[in-house]
Amino acid sequence: MIELTDWLRDELIDFAEEAAPQECCGLISRPPYNVLGHPPRLSLWKAQNVSLRPETSFVIAPTEQSSIIHNIWERQEEVAGIYHSHPRSGAEPSELDKAIAKSHPPGLTWVIVGFPDGPEAEPEFWVGELP
Repeated sequence: MIELTDWLRDELIDFAEEAAPQECCGLISRPPYNVLGHPPRLSLWKAQNVSLRPETSFVIAPTEQSSIIHNIWERQEEVAGIYHSHPRSGAEPSELDKAIAKSHPPGLTWVIVGFPDGPEAEPEFWVGELP
């Protein structure tokens, strides 16, 4: 599971605001081990949203996703999660999010930043595994 630290929160808010009105998306990596008592150092990997409807969904091109995963492995890290934003709704996973999750390996943490009251309002977050 990924801990929602202040750093992670701030980075994801920045990414979401930069991508708005489209959804931002990307991968999260971490070393495969952890020093006891310390949260793992996370890395965020921005991806281009190539969805035909980027305001309401996200798609990472398979070639870009493969390239990101290759770079993660080169750093001897593992893919820990996927992040994306909901620029016009809350952070609760949508039915489409749940469907997309079925095409990914189990055990990934999904991090969603939502803006239910618009981009100027306080964002909310959802962190967890999708079935």
